[in-house]
Amino acid sequence: MKKKKIISTVTIAAFVAVCALGISIIMLLIAHKDIGLAFSKLIQGAVGNKMNFARTIRMMAPLIMMALTFSVAFRGQMFNAGGQGQFYLGAVSATAVSLMFPALPAWLLLILGIIAGMVGGMLWALIPAVLKVRFRCSEVVTTLMFNYIAVYFTEFLVRVPFYVPGAVGESGSTANIPDGVSLTTLIKGSELTTEILFALAATAMVWYWSKWMVSGYETEIVGVNPVAARYTGVPVKSRQLLAMGISGAIAGAGGALEIIGVFHRFVIDFAPSVGFDGIVISLMAGNSFPLIPVAAFFLSCLQSGAKTMEMFGKVPRSLVDVMIGIIIVVVTVKRLPFAGRGRKQKKA
Repeated sequence: MKKKKIISTVTIAAFVAVCALGISIIMLLIAHKDIGLAFSKLIQGAVGNKMNFARTIRMMAPLIMMALTFSVAFRGQMFNAGGQGQFYLGAVSATAVSLMFPALPAWLLLILGIIAGMVGGMLWALIPAVLKVRFRCSEVVTTLMFNYIAVYFTEFLVRVPFYVPGAVGESGSTANIPDGVSLTTLIKGSELTTEILFALAATAMVWYWSKWMVSGYETEIVGVNPVAARYTGVPVKSRQLLAMGISGAIAGAGGALEIIGVFHRFVIDFAPSVGFDGIVISLMAGNSFPLIPVAAFFLSCLQSGAKTMEMFGKVPRSLVDVMIGIIIVVVTVKRLPFAGRGRKQKKA
């Protein structure tokens, strides 16, 4: 059964990619663009040389973390659309810790920053989770609204308590975190750091949790059929809270790693679409943890190669946004609704 599920997921992902590419080709034909040139430049920009490849892999890390964020919550019958806000809260929490305790050793600040990011993201995710299990508020609505709160709250923090006079402050960012609080660069001259290793390790850990730990297995049962889970003695509400807590912690860690590994300061609205891109990747992968890095690589290639395609292929990078939109439409029809699960439960 597991093998069939993986084959089915891969088939669906391939179908989605073909649909996106096919419609993109039609659009290029209508616009009288050179299809071969456009896609060759897209590939060149994504993996054409060592630095382009490094940029693509670097972009994968936050995408993997955000896909895990959605997938973990989804397995507990929770739709976490608030990964963006949790990502930002994690990022600003890591920044705050680093700026407030600059005298601490760099290695300790690094660890504390990641922990602070995880705690910030987890707490931000647990608020709508509690509203869901206690008051039956739709987590789709509350997590979406919490994204806006997080964006404006972090902007307030940058503009007021962490404001730095001068060019840095006016550009909308905090001061730089202390020197030495950073991740190891894997390819010299690029932004590719050990952040990608953290992302892959997080993938392995949540996969292990879901397959081999009791709480993970019970969360899986809740995701498949919460009614049956309740009758078998599984604490449904606590498992849903656990799923959202882990989900938020992953998002917060992703934000913290971006600050520590790449930006070295919190910049207002520094990752405007990473949360929703994570949802797309998770759905493309069929919420399968091992396939998430593969789907993340595909989307990262599109985003990384878009600039080169625009500069040298004379095709606007908005074509990539169209491709992503097509992927969302195709995948959404197949994956999103809980109605499908509900119908199966009623038939049973």
